[in-house]
Amino acid sequence: MISFRKIITLIIPIILFHEMLFAQTQKEDTTHATISKYESPAFCIRATGGLGIASTYLMGIAYGRIDIRNVFFSLRTCTVDDLSGLGNESPSESYYDYCFITGISLISKNFYISIGIGISKATVVEHRPYYIYGANINYNIKKSTWGFPGQIEFMFIPSKFIGLGLVFFSDINSIHTFGGGAFCIQVGWLR
Repeated sequence: MISFRKIITLIIPIILFHEMLFAQTQKEDTTHATISKYESPAFCIRATGGLGIASTYLMGIAYGRIDIRNVFFSLRTCTVDDLSGLGNESPSESYYDYCFITGISLISKNFYISIGIGISKATVVEHRPYYIYGANINYNIKKSTWGFPGQIEFMFIPSKFIGLGLVFFSDINSIHTFGGGAFCIQVGWLR
């Protein structure tokens, strides 16, 4: 079951990030020197894919998003696969989701930071081996539920069309909460 504590731990960082952004835009410039300020683009389109490895887990993420000033809208899918059961008789699990995420972003000339939450359809697949008359047969138990995904992204944008960075993701749901991180490559109209 999704607890109130899990929901609050997702929402509080987003509120703090938003307040930090809002406070930054409200500062008055008291200096008379000319300082070049980077204007965030009015519209960006991004497609991102990445892989991560941790212990016996392989993680993958792919998403497309549209940025309008400091707000983004994203369609994401991610997967976390337990590789410990490969090649032996032990059971393993895979987790994946399909989700819609919205949030806020901070864009500078060469860097991009964003944080967002949304709603998802999360699935847990248990891979269990069976022996029937000497034959090794695997079968899968699939369970799906609605969840609350989160995502934090740190990107370095060396050019207008390519970015490199890290994405950390999670999905809080009633079956099995999961998360991970991945090194990503981003393409599109980035700034």
